[in-house]
Amino acid sequence: MIYYDSKVRKMLRTSEITGRYSQNEKAKLETTFLDVGHATVRLSSTYLETADREYDERGTDTFTALICFSVVLSIFSFFVWGVASVGYNKFLSKIDYDLRIISVCAISFLLAFSFSIILIFKDVFRYTHYPIRFNRKNRMVYIFLRKGKVISAPWDEIIFCSDKFMYMMGANQWGISGHILSKDKKQVELTFQLGYSSFLKPMVDSYWEFIRRYMEDGPEAVQDAIPFYIPVEKRKETFIEGFVHLFAPGNPRGIFSLSGVFMALIHSTSALGRFVAMKTSKIPVWPPEVEEQCQIEPNDSINLGIENSSVWTWRKGWFPANRGINE
Repeated sequence: MIYYDSKVRKMLRTSEITGRYSQNEKAKLETTFLDVGHATVRLSSTYLETADREYDERGTDTFTALICFSVVLSIFSFFVWGVASVGYNKFLSKIDYDLRIISVCAISFLLAFSFSIILIFKDVFRYTHYPIRFNRKNRMVYIFLRKGKVISAPWDEIIFCSDKFMYMMGANQWGISGHILSKDKKQVELTFQLGYSSFLKPMVDSYWEFIRRYMEDGPEAVQDAIPFYIPVEKRKETFIEGFVHLFAPGNPRGIFSLSGVFMALIHSTSALGRFVAMKTSKIPVWPPEVEEQCQIEPNDSINLGIENSSVWTWRKGWFPANRGINE
């Protein structure tokens, strides 16, 4: 699934009002476990940078499109081979020629081809990820939008709330949306999604509390909660890194486990679509004015990124201690 930042002109829904989080109040948590490593790019005393919700699913549309292309190419190759082998008329007679069948096949071919094109261009030639930067020193949030534009809004003025969305095949997941209001505070001008979602709402609540505590209590309050960071800062992830990102959450002990080999085969094909999507996409670059406002102090004792992540191995995987966040 691909999730887009969207410009809207509407009032907040009832579900958004009831599901609203408060920047100034500690959330009541059912679980303090934190699966935050799938979204965090860098943590410092100046800012916390994360990917948005789309990052986890990058490559899914590309992989689906590649499957559709394979089917389309197989059908087309079959017809070309048949016509080249016996001639057009003989080939049609051999497959029990019927105009209605041919019409249905042609329409299906065009639909599958069009669907593939739409899918693949939703995923390739874009950006590798769409970062969100929370600056706790000036209390601003910077959002990198889909067309490369960057907007900013005061942390205290953004409406954050839990939301439920359709993930795939009718299954719903929980996520967190941020709503930026108009100047008169009566309408929503832009909505963006934070970088984590889950089938379990308590996990999403914990992620919100992680963000909130960073902004309100400082990096010391959350630095031990992050088991690993995503490898996208000023570079593109490799095929192996994409595979690990897809495979490791469900198989933290490596490939040589009960389900490891089977799941590795599944995720290796998905990782191929992710690799294509990433390699054809641009690396997001923050404007100079944002970088100037988010300079990390040279002597910052908390400046953590991919260089501080646990190392993943094929045999043992990783099983980093996730201390979560305290109640």
